[in-house]
Amino acid sequence: MAAAHAPASAAGERARPRLEALAVPGLLAAAAAAAFGWYVLHGGFYSDDWGNAAGYRLARSPRYPEAVRSLWHELGGRPLLAALLPLPHAAFGLHPGLHLALAAALAACTSLGCYLALRALGLERVDATAIALLGLLFPWADAIELWPTASVNTVAVILLFAGLGQALRGLALRGRAAVAVHAAAALCYLLSVLTYEATGAAALLAGLLYLGRAPARRALALWAADAAAVCAGLGFALVRTSPVRHVASLHERAADVPRTAREALDLGAASLVPAGDLGPGGTAAALAAVAALAGLVAWRTAPGHAARRWLAVGAGCAVAVAASYVAFLGSFLHPLDAGTGSRVNLLARFAYAGLAYAVLAAAARLAVPSERAARLVALGLAGLVAAGYAVRLARDERAWARAAERQREVLSSIDLGLPRLPPGALLAAFGVPASVPPGAPVFQADWDLTGALRIARGDPALRAVPVYEGVAVRCGADGVALRLRGSRGAAAARYGGVVFFDVPTGRRTRIAGRRACARALAAYLPGPSAAR
Repeated sequence: MAAAHAPASAAGERARPRLEALAVPGLLAAAAAAAFGWYVLHGGFYSDDWGNAAGYRLARSPRYPEAVRSLWHELGGRPLLAALLPLPHAAFGLHPGLHLALAAALAACTSLGCYLALRALGLERVDATAIALLGLLFPWADAIELWPTASVNTVAVILLFAGLGQALRGLALRGRAAVAVHAAAALCYLLSVLTYEATGAAALLAGLLYLGRAPARRALALWAADAAAVCAGLGFALVRTSPVRHVASLHERAADVPRTAREALDLGAASLVPAGDLGPGGTAAALAAVAALAGLVAWRTAPGHAARRWLAVGAGCAVAVAASYVAFLGSFLHPLDAGTGSRVNLLARFAYAGLAYAVLAAAARLAVPSERAARLVALGLAGLVAAGYAVRLARDERAWARAAERQREVLSSIDLGLPRLPPGALLAAFGVPASVPPGAPVFQADWDLTGALRIARGDPALRAVPVYEGVAVRCGADGVALRLRGSRGAAAARYGGVVFFDVPTGRRTRIAGRRACARALAAYLPGPSAAR
């Protein structure tokens, strides 16, 4: 009787990988469609999207090589990203919905990469799927899906996951096949950091996962090969980036560690309890609960117990969280940043997802004796966390959609009030909203409004600066200078080539001299603001 069932059982085992190959990508694609489908129809271009769109649309022929050349200079040590960013503009033109659909597809692909890497590490299908879904929905990184330019950065994470999966599978091989597979993995790591160097620290630590899966000597040799490839990429990035963009010093990076660590702890707690704002007390309570859980597991369970294994997974995810922020130390980006700043969690999102699921899985194994029942409990709790993520994600999507509406209002006001502008003029647009809470960008920099107007007017020399609270406007001896906050840029032009425009009222003034500038500035910025 058992022999009669053996062929059927073997056929079932062979069918499982094929079913997995279809079901998991389909599930992640369906989740991405459900999470981002509404936004694809209602979102728009933001920040760098406008500059990149204008750069491609107004580039000399042939457009693509010219756009890549320009981005190569601006991005410094990210040559692969420079080659990738113009492709959506070449394929989709000025249709934001198509760009956003690509962003959703890339999000699904990144989550699939996470799933495959977790499977290569030995996690069960259900657990790996749950973590990949949590990473997909993680709302503190949603600029990656809501902002087309940022979505292209996910290629770096896809390459990182591909490299890790290749490397782990290659450990089971010998001879030339093993060399070829690991060479492919090292190449993926290199291409990952040449796309976005934020993956560098995680790629350097990947060798830790080889230990125990291969003889120590072989594991260390492979790790050294990875490190050589990654360090070569990071060295190239440093040399190329330093002349075009600020690179934080070691002192600046060290000074930024306390804030980054504090916000990372806050975000770790929020990823477990995503409903509302926990505040300092809630964060402390959540972290205390996790510490108590770890103590109970160590006290009440034997080595090899499932709860201990999941706490080990959680510890590994915590290390991955730390590695995800190394490249951002000393920058203006931090874990709890909203709006476009949430791109800082490009890679950390999957580490937080794994950490949250590991804590839930460990708690379930501690509380429920049956492995099957404990898994169901963990999945149920993860479902509640995912629902909290989805609520926050939907809130952010609505904010970004409102920001796109405000952009259209600003551009419409400028079109009506200024049907013609002098060639190469500098437009100071007063009364422009910088963002929609909780941080969705409207026009915030010297390149976004400039890009939008260059596209509309077909003038590659036109410049436009949004003037909102915190933007400094100065009437100098020869012309007007504007400086935006932080790294959002600056602009200046001689008198005669500057136009002030008030977006809410449609009032406009061409600035001919210093006195005219002072009078106009007092009118456009009444009260203490006029002194800026």
